[in-house]
Amino acid sequence: MNSDHNMLDALDIRKVAETLGLEVRQNGSAAYCQCPVNTHEHDDSQPRCQLGGEDDHLWYCHKCGQGGDAVGLVKAARGCGASAAFAWLRERGFLPDRSDHAASADRAPDGPLHEFAMRRDWSVEALLALGAVAHQQNGRPAEVRFPMRDADGEVTGWRRRRADNQPFGTAGKCLTRKGDKNGLICPWPLADFTGDPILVAEGEADAAAALSALPGIPVVATPGANPGKECLKHLRALLSGRAIVLAPHPDDAGADWRDRLGRASRNVQCTVSYVAPEGGGLVSSDADLDDRLRAGADLEALVGEAIPWQDPNAQTETIAEKLLGLVATVEFVHSGDGSAWAVMPEGRAIRLDARGSPFAAWLRHRFLETHGRPARAGDVSDVLGALIGQARFAGPRRE
Repeated sequence: MNSDHNMLDALDIRKVAETLGLEVRQNGSAAYCQCPVNTHEHDDSQPRCQLGGEDDHLWYCHKCGQGGDAVGLVKAARGCGASAAFAWLRERGFLPDRSDHAASADRAPDGPLHEFAMRRDWSVEALLALGAVAHQQNGRPAEVRFPMRDADGEVTGWRRRRADNQPFGTAGKCLTRKGDKNGLICPWPLADFTGDPILVAEGEADAAAALSALPGIPVVATPGANPGKECLKHLRALLSGRAIVLAPHPDDAGADWRDRLGRASRNVQCTVSYVAPEGGGLVSSDADLDDRLRAGADLEALVGEAIPWQDPNAQTETIAEKLLGLVATVEFVHSGDGSAWAVMPEGRAIRLDARGSPFAAWLRHRFLETHGRPARAGDVSDVLGALIGQARFAGPRRE
């Protein structure tokens, strides 16, 4: 297997792509093809899947964040497993046809992902679930990169860590297009986790640890303790109306993170609780989720014992809660095409998800009439987004 691994490092990924029947286009010194992963829309006029570059044996899609070596490319293009991918490469002369490959062909070769998982006591499957990819640049330590996504699943940037688990120093650990704090780290699509409380973690390390301890748990992570405004916007859109459990770090920054996310989530009708500093079979008040799980804590117990979150700064009802109180007599439904509607007490129906919906104006008018002051545009927008989610996913269908 080590010889296979060495051979994979020496392959020209562009030749593999051409042999697979993928149209390879040259753009300056870089080559591109249509991404072989069929989980996103493709643009034939401007393919985003890069072949080689600094590493001639690797491919990487700048749209969906998938990538890897020649085995991964064959698996994605042909829809097969690792064993069949190795066989395909050997049959076409990319790898030597040796009999001792038969017993090990169903195992992917070791690499940066495996090294990183081993050093952090995580599973490789957890890293793959988060979309992590290996990156190797000549003369530099191997990296593991985690994609950050917006609420639609588009990659907005990358969090990177050294595969040997050493710090980057002054280089930083973010490699992004739109800022290092403005995306979410999570398995995709998150919609598969309907009906479950969603664990919201503080950083990709806690997310990887959670998936390693409990594969398949619905988890979303922010890029550290200080996510940007766009990150919170994506979080609100993604988790609107869901039950969430926050897993803050046990320090002042973690408490600030917990309360900031708690307020942002409650404004879009999330049920919010958080993991206590101790519990889950492990008494510890100074360890983050990753450390606690490594030490043997029970993740199911931690989530099951989560404490309902209360805003420590809340003295009175929030504006968002007051706005929601104004719609108690309004029924929220969806039509056959999935559009969201508000059915007013007099029977009139108003489209919620149309640009410039008059329902927002009605809500602002009712708030001013009831409370004697205008509501902030941001609060109205958050509540309207939550009501759209309620109509689409919890409201009855009406033709």
